[in-house]
Amino acid sequence: MAYTVAMKRQMEKRLEKVFNECIDEMIAIDIPFGKITEVTVNYRAKSRWGQCQKRYDYMVGTIYRININADLCHPDASERGLKETIIHEILHTCPNCMCHTGEWKRLADLVNDCYGYNVKRVNNAEEKGMDDFYKQHEELVKKPNWKYEIRCKSCGKVLGRRQKACKLTMNPYRYRCSYCYGNIEVIAS
Repeated sequence: MAYTVAMKRQMEKRLEKVFNECIDEMIAIDIPFGKITEVTVNYRAKSRWGQCQKRYDYMVGTIYRININADLCHPDASERGLKETIIHEILHTCPNCMCHTGEWKRLADLVNDCYGYNVKRVNNAEEKGMDDFYKQHEELVKKPNWKYEIRCKSCGKVLGRRQKACKLTMNPYRYRCSYCYGNIEVIAS
Protein backbone atom coordinates (compact mmCIF):
# COMPACT_ATOMS: atom_id res chain seq x y z
CA MET A 1 0.00 0.00 0.00
CA ALA A 2 1.26 3.47 -0.81
CA TYR A 3 1.01 5.71 2.22
CA THR A 4 0.38 9.42 1.91
CA VAL A 5 2.96 11.86 3.25
CA ALA A 6 0.59 12.80 6.10
CA MET A 7 0.11 9.14 7.05
CA LYS A 8 3.88 8.56 7.02
CA ARG A 9 4.41 11.53 9.34
CA GLN A 10 1.73 10.23 11.66
CA MET A 11 3.35 6.77 11.72
CA GLU A 12 6.80 8.24 12.39
CA LYS A 13 5.46 10.36 15.28
CA ARG A 14 3.74 7.33 16.78
CA LEU A 15 6.94 5.29 16.52
CA GLU A 16 8.97 8.06 18.17
CA LYS A 17 6.45 8.42 21.02
CA VAL A 18 6.24 4.69 21.74
CA PHE A 19 10.02 4.28 21.37
CA ASN A 20 10.59 6.94 24.04
CA GLU A 21 8.13 5.16 26.34
CA CYS A 22 10.01 1.89 25.83
CA ILE A 23 13.36 3.57 26.59
CA ASP A 24 11.88 4.93 29.84
CA GLU A 25 10.70 1.42 30.76
CA MET A 26 14.17 -0.02 30.08
CA ILE A 27 15.80 2.67 32.23
CA ALA A 28 13.29 2.05 35.05
CA ILE A 29 14.42 -1.59 35.40
CA ASP A 30 18.14 -0.85 34.82
CA ILE A 31 18.62 -2.63 31.50
CA PRO A 32 21.94 -1.44 29.98
CA PHE A 33 21.06 -0.88 26.31
CA GLY A 34 23.48 0.44 23.67
CA LYS A 35 23.67 3.71 21.73
CA ILE A 36 20.72 3.82 19.32
CA THR A 37 21.28 6.48 16.68
CA GLU A 38 18.24 5.95 14.46
CA VAL A 39 14.74 4.48 14.74
CA THR A 40 12.77 4.37 11.49
CA VAL A 41 9.61 2.99 9.94
CA ASN A 42 10.32 0.27 7.38
CA TYR A 43 7.75 0.51 4.56
CA ARG A 44 9.24 -2.37 2.55
CA ALA A 45 9.49 -5.15 5.17
CA LYS A 46 7.07 -8.00 4.52
CA SER A 47 8.46 -10.90 6.52
CA ARG A 48 9.72 -9.33 9.76
CA TRP A 49 8.35 -7.09 12.48
CA GLY A 50 11.59 -5.29 13.26
CA GLN A 51 15.33 -5.23 12.74
CA CYS A 52 18.35 -4.08 14.76
CA GLN A 53 21.53 -3.29 12.82
CA LYS A 54 24.86 -3.08 14.61
CA ARG A 55 27.60 -0.84 13.21
CA TYR A 56 30.95 0.39 14.39
CA ASP A 57 31.79 4.09 14.10
CA TYR A 58 35.45 4.83 14.81
CA MET A 59 34.50 8.17 16.44
CA VAL A 60 31.69 6.93 18.67
CA GLY A 61 32.11 3.16 18.96
CA THR A 62 29.33 0.64 18.48
CA ILE A 63 26.04 2.15 17.36
CA TYR A 64 22.67 0.61 16.53
CA ARG A 65 19.91 1.40 14.04
CA ILE A 66 16.42 0.01 14.53
CA ASN A 67 13.64 -0.19 11.96
CA ILE A 68 10.08 -1.32 12.61
CA ASN A 69 7.51 -2.69 10.13
CA ALA A 70 5.10 0.01 8.92
CA ASP A 71 2.06 -2.15 9.72
CA LEU A 72 2.90 -1.99 13.44
CA CYS A 73 3.33 1.81 13.28
CA HIS A 74 -0.07 2.38 11.66
CA PRO A 75 -2.44 4.38 13.94
CA ASP A 76 -5.02 1.55 13.90
CA ALA A 77 -2.47 -1.14 14.87
CA SER A 78 -1.98 -2.60 18.33
CA GLU A 79 0.21 -0.44 20.58
CA ARG A 80 1.14 -3.48 22.67
CA GLY A 81 2.49 -5.29 19.57
CA LEU A 82 4.49 -2.20 18.64
CA LYS A 83 5.93 -1.90 22.16
CA GLU A 84 6.89 -5.57 22.31
CA THR A 85 8.67 -5.30 18.96
CA ILE A 86 10.56 -2.15 19.93
CA ILE A 87 11.62 -3.70 23.24
CA HIS A 88 12.72 -6.85 21.38
CA GLU A 89 14.98 -4.72 19.18
CA ILE A 90 16.26 -2.56 22.08
CA LEU A 91 17.31 -5.75 23.88
CA HIS A 92 19.56 -6.58 20.91
CA THR A 93 21.59 -3.45 21.72
CA CYS A 94 22.50 -4.76 25.18
CA PRO A 95 25.97 -6.32 25.64
CA ASN A 96 26.16 -9.90 24.26
CA CYS A 97 22.53 -9.82 23.06
CA MET A 98 22.60 -9.95 19.25
CA CYS A 99 21.38 -13.58 19.40
CA HIS A 100 18.09 -14.73 20.93
CA THR A 101 19.79 -16.88 23.57
CA GLY A 102 21.68 -16.43 26.81
CA GLU A 103 21.69 -12.84 28.03
CA TRP A 104 19.04 -11.68 25.53
CA LYS A 105 16.64 -14.39 26.73
CA ARG A 106 17.32 -13.52 30.39
CA LEU A 107 16.61 -9.82 29.77
CA ALA A 108 13.48 -10.62 27.73
CA ASP A 109 12.18 -12.74 30.63
CA LEU A 110 12.94 -9.85 33.03
CA VAL A 111 10.98 -7.38 30.88
CA ASN A 112 8.09 -9.86 30.52
CA ASP A 113 7.96 -10.36 34.31
CA CYS A 114 8.10 -6.64 35.09
CA TYR A 115 5.64 -5.35 32.50
CA GLY A 116 3.58 -8.39 31.47
CA TYR A 117 4.77 -8.29 27.85
CA ASN A 118 5.26 -11.25 25.52
CA VAL A 119 8.74 -10.43 24.19
CA LYS A 120 10.19 -13.52 22.54
CA ARG A 121 12.17 -14.61 19.51
CA VAL A 122 9.29 -15.01 17.03
CA ASN A 123 5.68 -13.76 17.09
CA ASN A 124 2.87 -14.16 14.60
CA ALA A 125 0.22 -11.57 13.76
CA GLU A 126 -2.22 -12.99 16.30
CA GLU A 127 0.32 -12.72 19.14
CA LYS A 128 1.09 -9.14 18.11
CA GLY A 129 -2.60 -8.24 18.24
CA MET A 130 -2.65 -7.53 14.51
CA ASP A 131 -5.48 -9.89 13.45
CA ASP A 132 -8.20 -7.24 13.76
CA PHE A 133 -5.94 -4.71 12.03
CA TYR A 134 -5.43 -7.00 9.02
CA LYS A 135 -9.16 -7.74 8.84
CA GLN A 136 -9.84 -4.00 8.83
CA HIS A 137 -7.09 -3.25 6.29
CA GLU A 138 -7.25 -6.12 3.82
CA GLU A 139 -5.04 -4.24 1.34
CA LEU A 140 -2.11 -4.64 3.77
CA VAL A 141 -2.34 -8.43 4.05
CA LYS A 142 0.92 -9.95 2.92
CA LYS A 143 0.31 -11.77 -0.35
CA PRO A 144 2.78 -14.20 -1.91
CA ASN A 145 5.34 -12.45 -4.07
CA TRP A 146 5.58 -15.02 -6.87
CA LYS A 147 4.35 -15.35 -10.41
CA TYR A 148 4.12 -19.14 -10.63
CA GLU A 149 2.88 -21.79 -8.22
CA ILE A 150 4.14 -25.33 -8.27
CA ARG A 151 1.33 -27.44 -6.80
CA CYS A 152 1.30 -31.14 -6.00
CA LYS A 153 -1.69 -32.90 -7.56
CA SER A 154 -1.77 -35.45 -4.72
CA CYS A 155 -1.19 -33.62 -1.43
CA GLY A 156 -1.81 -30.01 -2.55
CA LYS A 157 1.53 -28.67 -1.24
CA VAL A 158 2.37 -25.35 -2.94
CA LEU A 159 5.76 -23.85 -3.76
CA GLY A 160 6.31 -20.45 -5.36
CA ARG A 161 8.65 -19.25 -8.09
CA ARG A 162 9.18 -15.66 -9.16
CA GLN A 163 10.35 -16.48 -12.69
CA LYS A 164 9.29 -19.17 -15.11
CA ALA A 165 12.73 -19.71 -16.61
CA CYS A 166 13.93 -22.59 -14.43
CA LYS A 167 14.08 -26.32 -15.05
CA LEU A 168 11.28 -27.05 -12.59
CA THR A 169 8.77 -24.62 -14.10
CA MET A 170 9.71 -25.39 -17.70
CA ASN A 171 9.59 -29.19 -17.32
CA PRO A 172 7.38 -30.07 -14.33
CA TYR A 173 6.74 -33.60 -15.69
CA ARG A 174 10.38 -34.46 -14.84
CA TYR A 175 9.89 -33.73 -11.14
CA ARG A 176 7.87 -35.06 -8.21
CA CYS A 177 6.60 -33.55 -4.97
CA SER A 178 9.30 -33.70 -2.30
CA TYR A 179 6.70 -34.49 0.38
CA CYS A 180 4.54 -37.27 -1.10
CA TYR A 181 6.27 -37.99 -4.46
CA GLY A 182 3.06 -37.11 -6.34
CA ASN A 183 2.92 -35.42 -9.74
CA ILE A 184 3.21 -31.64 -9.82
CA GLU A 185 1.72 -28.90 -12.01
CA VAL A 186 2.71 -25.29 -12.68
CA ILE A 187 0.02 -22.64 -12.33
CA ALA A 188 0.46 -18.97 -13.29
CA SER A 189 -0.72 -16.72 -10.44
